[in-house]
Amino acid sequence: MRARSVLIVESAESVGPALSQMLHRFYPGWSVAACDPAVAMSVLRDGGVDTVVTIKGEHRGGCLLAERIRDYYPSVSYATFTANAAESPERTANGLAQQIGRSFALQERLGDPDLVRVASRFKRIPVISSVFEDMCFAIASDLASGGERDLAEVVRLVDQDPGLAAQILKHANSPIPGGDRSLNAIPAAVAHLGVGRISSLLLGVSSSDHLCTAGSAGRVVQRDWHDAVSTALLSRRIAAHEQMTPGELDSAYLAGLLHNVGRLMFAANMPQQFSAIDWPRPIATRLARERDVFGVPHTDLGALLLKLWGLDDEMTEAVGFYADPVEGASRGFGPLAAVHGAVVLLGRGDLEWDKEFLLESGLADRIERWAQLDDVPQTVATAGF
Repeated sequence: MRARSVLIVESAESVGPALSQMLHRFYPGWSVAACDPAVAMSVLRDGGVDTVVTIKGEHRGGCLLAERIRDYYPSVSYATFTANAAESPERTANGLAQQIGRSFALQERLGDPDLVRVASRFKRIPVISSVFEDMCFAIASDLASGGERDLAEVVRLVDQDPGLAAQILKHANSPIPGGDRSLNAIPAAVAHLGVGRISSLLLGVSSSDHLCTAGSAGRVVQRDWHDAVSTALLSRRIAAHEQMTPGELDSAYLAGLLHNVGRLMFAANMPQQFSAIDWPRPIATRLARERDVFGVPHTDLGALLLKLWGLDDEMTEAVGFYADPVEGASRGFGPLAAVHGAVVLLGRGDLEWDKEFLLESGLADRIERWAQLDDVPQTVATAGF
């Protein structure tokens, strides 16, 4: 991630200085300063600032500098982040620094016009036919019971299919009535939509959205599907080992389930090109082949689509950077670390540990510990082709 000159604009002095120190710690190459809104424009006039970050508290108005910056300093980027007034300044600064870094890293990775152009052509979200059929039966049973059954079976089925998970999350986040927070867990998204909206969603999924499972392409799709489910299971186990909260366990599982959704999008939307490729095993070689054939690697495509579907930056980063986590902004344990660890331990893409990322995250001692968790079954008995 390139070095930046950041001006933090914050009306209360409690967060700005702490955030400035935290950004210096995470990104020592950056130039970071903090100021009050009243002097922000004069600081900009002095030059040397390429990014303005406004901090908005939950119970007070934020700075309204965006319009003036756009008019007078169009080359300066502008971003607003929300501070949690209930947290300590240091804890708030740590979280904000991670948010800011993720946002900037994703801007650089996903801002390629060629990526946007390619992604705009990918309309079909793939689903696995057997899981889709079971899902339709579960929804029909729920409707027949008058909606009195719980949605546990629906959640279980969505948990087995990256395509269905993407469909559910896309609709649940577009938009979220009464709030501005992304839904990043399948149980929450299913509960938010309810059986009626999910039924309507399934009616809109045509038979052409089902992935072909015949021939060599089918074997690749089957492998990628199994990789997604196994990665999700192991990501959640790693998160449980790190004593994460139930919500964080759900996020780790979802990030693992969606980590290769870009490849399933290739198979569903460009089946002839996908079928014609003798896919290499190593992830690095596979990413290079995808760039040659499709114009973008599946990591970038998946991350951009998640961003467009309304998932938050932490989830998007895990999908976009799992193969090279040090290039992301998150440090410490989170979905990115969980998915990276799961993919390495499952060993299906010859991905090596990113030791620089682990050292910077304070996770270097986890390699042996997480390796002891690598007993996820190689088959998924609850669904198939």
